[in-house]
Amino acid sequence: MYDVIVSGAGPAGSVAAYHCAKLGLSTLLLERGDIPRPKCCAGGMLLRALSCLPFDLPPDVVQKEIKGFVMQIGDYRREFDFQESVGVVVKREMLDSFLARQAEKEGATMWTSSGVSEVVESDNTVQVTTSQGVVEGRTMIVAEGATSRSARQLFGDYPKEQLAMGMATNVSFASDVGNAIEIHLIGTPTAHFRFRTGFPLNGWMFPHVRGANIGAVGLGATKQQLLDAVETIKRLVVARHGSILSSDGISAHPIPIAPRKVLHSQRALAVGDAAGLANPITGEGMTYAFTSGRLAATAVKAAVEHGNAPAAFREYEARCRDAMIRDLRAAALLSPVLHRLVGVVDTRKFLENFHQEDELVKACLEIAQGRAKWQLLARLAIPRFPRLFFSSLR
Repeated sequence: MYDVIVSGAGPAGSVAAYHCAKLGLSTLLLERGDIPRPKCCAGGMLLRALSCLPFDLPPDVVQKEIKGFVMQIGDYRREFDFQESVGVVVKREMLDSFLARQAEKEGATMWTSSGVSEVVESDNTVQVTTSQGVVEGRTMIVAEGATSRSARQLFGDYPKEQLAMGMATNVSFASDVGNAIEIHLIGTPTAHFRFRTGFPLNGWMFPHVRGANIGAVGLGATKQQLLDAVETIKRLVVARHGSILSSDGISAHPIPIAPRKVLHSQRALAVGDAAGLANPITGEGMTYAFTSGRLAATAVKAAVEHGNAPAAFREYEARCRDAMIRDLRAAALLSPVLHRLVGVVDTRKFLENFHQEDELVKACLEIAQGRAKWQLLARLAIPRFPRLFFSSLR
């Protein structure tokens, strides 16, 4: 019997397994596929995410250092050059493989090709049925992603209306595409203002060493809308950097935009996307994956040592609220306002005016670097909103 079974060897699961093993817990890490495996992901990692890792990433995992970003609507571009690092771009299959190996080096056992089909909890154990047989643990960490079967079984259904879908492809160019990420606003402005969090169709270009990851994401977007958005961004990037030398196939991945209401059951915890921990404005989830993985390991250690999993797991939820969920709720409050604002004002004027607000730009930089949270941007933006709004009207 293992102290903890971690299901899912993505960033959240592997980091959780690493911390569990480092704390002296007998740890089994399950992955339904092979390692490495392709993953639909832009690959961006802000410094705030990197600072959550207990080790450095090797050079072969890091593709590019990011020092700025671009907001683009059609042919209009506004560049924000920070002239200092805000993060890196990685290849997800290489990152995931590296993180899983770090967990193994620390002492975790890993089974690949071991998907979970059923979880049965009792007062003292959790029984997990995998494609390689049944295994028992004292506790379990679910890190299977936003559409996790185990999470549905243990914590309830995740609301479909809070699940966005992303599509992406990797392309290569003859010329270097620079060191700034591009955000392409496609489905913004939104047609109607809604107070609930949304995720209008938008896209990205994240630079690699010899090319870029190009993708699109949207809440309620159809497959064709996502494909069309990817092709639109491709054309815009080609216009700046020349023809595409090669292009991978399109891959898809769901992204949660709101935390689960329940993060634990009797013997199990949810982490990362399985817990709904992703930013509703940017879609960024690495920071929350690494943080929840670390907090989950601490909770499991307490549960195993003191034999009181419910109390330890309630403490995990409380720490998640303090460390992440309050920050995500602040971003959720800003999300519908920002998306609708672009539909009312002259977007070019708004971005130009925003660029002149040094404190707001600095806050964005500090958020990316992990020196501030989204609450800071909300606090600074509210008193400036009237001036930004009326000075940017069409």
